[in-house]
Amino acid sequence: MYKYIAIKENGVAFGDLSDKITIKNSAVENVQLSDGTNIDITLLQTPNPK
Repeated sequence: MYKYIAIKENGVAFGDLSDKITIKNSAVENVQLSDGTNIDITLLQTPNPK
């Protein structure tokens, strides 16, 4: 089962929000921005080496 989180935009209904995060089994599965860009979630999960 997927759950969706959308970034709030004033005056826009939830179903019409364009920046969305997909969660499956308590893990982020996908991040998609309004311009269609998909964010590589492995880059978000990997610590930045010093």
